[in-house]
Amino acid sequence: AVGGGALSQPLASARRNRLAKALAEAALDAYVILDRANTTYFTGFPCSNSATIVTAKGDTVFLTDFRYLEAAEKTLRGMDLVKMTQG
Repeated sequence: AVGGGALSQPLASARRNRLAKALAEAALDAYVILDRANTTYFTGFPCSNSATIVTAKGDTVFLTDFRYLEAAEKTLRGMDLVKMTQG
């Protein structure tokens, strides 16, 4: 199944919270995650086409294409979801 096998959401959420705290302590606004393994690590959602933005305020934006959007909507909580398009 597309986007199947989501990992622990509470664990991924804790990882994002730790990252947000580290960003705030370093006076950085946000961190953009493009690597597939790192995106899965911080979201708990395995996906071959995505990006994740974590802010120092603790906000998270998950960007993906149409193939994963429905599964992401069902799985991911506590973050904004954005459909990526070309052009």
